[in-house]
Amino acid sequence: MSNVKKFTTHSYVDTKDYNYLWVIEDFILIREKDRGYVNSTLFATDEMEFQLIFETRYYSSGKYSDYSTLHISSSSNLNKNLPCTYKISVMKDDASVFTKTDTYQITTKEGLEEIFAIPTLEMNKFISSTGTMVVHCELKVATGEEENSANYEGDDANEGLSPKHNFDWIFLEKELSDVTLKTADGKKIPAHRVVLASASSVFRTMFKREKGGNKSQSVDMVDVTYKTAVELLRYIYTGRVVKPGFPLAMDVLAAADKYQLEELKSECEQIIGSNLSAENALDVLRVADKHNAKYLSKKAAEFIKVLFRSVR
Repeated sequence: MSNVKKFTTHSYVDTKDYNYLWVIEDFILIREKDRGYVNSTLFATDEMEFQLIFETRYYSSGKYSDYSTLHISSSSNLNKNLPCTYKISVMKDDASVFTKTDTYQITTKEGLEEIFAIPTLEMNKFISSTGTMVVHCELKVATGEEENSANYEGDDANEGLSPKHNFDWIFLEKELSDVTLKTADGKKIPAHRVVLASASSVFRTMFKREKGGNKSQSVDMVDVTYKTAVELLRYIYTGRVVKPGFPLAMDVLAAADKYQLEELKSECEQIIGSNLSAENALDVLRVADKHNAKYLSKKAAEFIKVLFRSVR
């Protein structure tokens, strides 16, 4: 019988997002007053700065004609080129009349990216009935290196989480146990130091600090509930994950981060990420950021952004 192994890898980078709305009242008067230039304010952080610039340019090809251009000016002090995607829209009377999406490189020196260049006489199609022009600029800048989060699936959903040793025969059993885990809700679970220490560097450090006959008979898991602790131990002892419901998966992720069980943490990220909704996305993002769950943080942030656009 064939055994199909399935692998999924999520590639992502850390990004910074910028969302800028520029409302220019009496656009034509401002342009004439400033001799063909209309500049937005800077929208910036300590690392990067951006500015939108309208400019009227004159060309000579037998006769004079003038063009209006829109540029985005950008610079970075991070001492490296940064890839950036942008979406720039021009709104007229609450309707989009122009949209451009593209990519360019942000450098350490100030650079200009041209958005459009059209005959100035055609600018009226961008100006509202009240003389106002509205420009919406969305930027996403890749500030980090590419990272990957791998997920493995076999014919058995838990096949990819095989433990180094199989201790399922003493999972939750008192036999040979030498420590008791006390959970936040007052329940006690029998456990085995060597098993916990082999899976978690946190437990290993904890037990190594015990000297001679001064071994503690219990470990207080003050912020871990009984149900969460059972799922934590299930993974440690058997390598299996019985996919929990959404609230429990959130708690297991936090516990996995605390006890440095990276594979279990990654599995929880996948489970939670596949159950995102309008009601839980903000909580997920908060928990993901708190526990440095980069894949989940990225997925929740993207979900929220799409949600925001759909209701705007």
